[in-house]
Amino acid sequence: MPDVPVDPDEATQLRNKVVDQLKKDGTIVSPGVEAAMRKVPRHLAVPEASLDDAYSTYKRTSAAVRHPIHA
Repeated sequence: MPDVPVDPDEATQLRNKVVDQLKKDGTIVSPGVEAAMRKVPRHLAVPEASLDDAYSTYKRTSAAVRHPIHA
């Protein structure tokens, strides 16, 4: 599947929005995790996904299903 074109400013806005939501609902409680989540471009892990899908708080992409992340 081809990579989806990305607007870096939009990706940053969406990344910050999802981190804000995860902090609000209590998923992110550590300042270190928050800093990492704000820094790491999540969409690079799922280049076939749209930015909205890559930064959806609760939606799992097909890549996430194939490669789950365990803490």
